[in-house]
Amino acid sequence: MGEDEEVINVDVDAATAKGYGDQKMDAGDYQGAIYNYLDALDQNPDAEMSERLHYNLANAYRHLGDSANCMEHAKIVVRSHNEEWSVYGLRLFYWASTGEELDRLSG
Repeated sequence: MGEDEEVINVDVDAATAKGYGDQKMDAGDYQGAIYNYLDALDQNPDAEMSERLHYNLANAYRHLGDSANCMEHAKIVVRSHNEEWSVYGLRLFYWASTGEELDRLSG
């Protein structure tokens, strides 16, 4: 972390920790986002939030080029009961396996 970066207190509930992670993702601080998303997961959120957190983690790891950790979280999202989330997880899983974006293959 740089000197100018704000340290956000992570002693918060899962939704707030996820919100901090979302802010960091938007700012391109993928490692910081991962920290907040993992903090939110540690608080045993409900199934819907858990799936979203795993998707966000997989996406953050993709941005960092970390295919192993991306795949670990994408596998969880692929098994989602929500079909839309399963598709998102499949795209990340495909990237983690091949290094290629799945949606670019269809055009």
